[in-house]
Amino acid sequence: METVWPGSVVGDEAINNAVNKLRRAFEDNRQNPRIIETLPKIGYRLIAPVKLASRESVAQANTAETASFPSRKSLLFVTAILGIVMVGAIFWFIYFPKHDTSTDSAGHLDVFAGNSIAVLPFENLNHDPAQDYFADGMSDDLITELSKIPGLLVISRSSSYAYRNKSDDIRQIAQALNAGLIIEGSVRRENDKIRINAQLVDTNSGHHLWADRFDGSSDQVFDLQDQITRQVVTVLESRLQTPGLVSVQVKPTTNLVAYDLFLKGSGTFQRFSKDDTFESRRYFEQAIDLDPDFSGAYAMLAWTYVFEYMNGWSQTPQATLEQALKLANKSIAIGKLSAVAHFVKGLVYREQKKFDLAMNEAKRVLEVEPSYANGYVLMATILYYTGKPQEGLDMLGTASRLNPIHPSNYPFHKGQALFILKRYDEAIEAFRSGLDQNPTSQRLRVWLAATYAQIGLIDEATWEASEILSDDPKFSPANLETIFPFQNTEDLNRFNSALKKAGFRHLANNQNN
Repeated sequence: METVWPGSVVGDEAINNAVNKLRRAFEDNRQNPRIIETLPKIGYRLIAPVKLASRESVAQANTAETASFPSRKSLLFVTAILGIVMVGAIFWFIYFPKHDTSTDSAGHLDVFAGNSIAVLPFENLNHDPAQDYFADGMSDDLITELSKIPGLLVISRSSSYAYRNKSDDIRQIAQALNAGLIIEGSVRRENDKIRINAQLVDTNSGHHLWADRFDGSSDQVFDLQDQITRQVVTVLESRLQTPGLVSVQVKPTTNLVAYDLFLKGSGTFQRFSKDDTFESRRYFEQAIDLDPDFSGAYAMLAWTYVFEYMNGWSQTPQATLEQALKLANKSIAIGKLSAVAHFVKGLVYREQKKFDLAMNEAKRVLEVEPSYANGYVLMATILYYTGKPQEGLDMLGTASRLNPIHPSNYPFHKGQALFILKRYDEAIEAFRSGLDQNPTSQRLRVWLAATYAQIGLIDEATWEASEILSDDPKFSPANLETIFPFQNTEDLNRFNSALKKAGFRHLANNQNN
């Protein structure tokens, strides 16, 4: 990376795309490679014969045909391709961040805008890990409020939080996140007193545009957050050339104990495991008991139910899905705008194959928070489930740029769209990338097995299927036919056929016997 792209941040996807282009150019087959071999979880290897060329051999190659590789023509072609990739990557990362924020013809945010901001996790100066959730809450609420501002691109929480407790140079972080501005700060909470330090940094110059300290009591926490947001937006107004953006933050609850429980639940849910999902649910339920009008707690509680459904953890799937919808509607009915509530409602409608309603909710999400990356992911899934996989991939690209250090569900959705497009090699790369991030993901392994089987790699497919059944002996392949809401019967049949080729039913029967 340092040799080819010195001083630039280039993701694995750029490497994968370059290799795929080389393979197509040389008509090389990934399954039976002659030139470039894939080493799972390691990288790529040149396997074509290579020898040091003498002047005489080069002269002969210029005048005579030869079957050996690489020929002079091939080497020039490789050089040209790599040159284009390198120049394109450098141009991409250097040029685009300088552009102004705009929207495309469909009204979607141009996420290569210069007006992009990342809120790093606030440092917990209490040095007590049990208090991390409170410092995270300060950062999360600031991200939410800034995400409502038109013309401002706000990097997703999961990407910003990759830099928790890291001492990376601010410019390196900015480059990795494609952020022109960064907010960082710290929180100290002692008894009933809170002190918050915050600063806004221009990452191009390294200059501090604003910094301040805020002191208050615990019952003033929302006022302190509102002061920070007001001051940050005031600084941004001239940069965005959009005066009048400052608004008063709507307090999520008047009960500070409920708010504390909500923060604990949110932090726990972000770990996305089965146990953590159910533990976070208890926090949200306790918060609602203390404040029955806590809209945000209803929205997050609804998310735990739809997440339980999508992961196949529920013993009563349809009842679980209906509960998620009920709670999301309750959150919305309270009257406080919630991108999460509309997001969850969209997920429910998608799973019910009510795609028009799901798309309406996805659009509502982005009206409430234009920088909410999950809204773009939801829209992407609706598109590829309804037979528009390329549009879905484009939308996932937008989500990935809003959330550059994204979780494993991003490559999962990308792989699904590529499977529908019959770009199976690329789908395999996506699913494997997701498994590198989350080796325990059953959904990723199922799709990887199906994709292997679809291109005839039955041994690899069977091995993946066996791994699933080894980890989860109660795994039921019968559920797979209904858990993914394809609208197009042809796509669903192709997936089911691939599952049979992978041997899920045969292996499951043997396992049961």
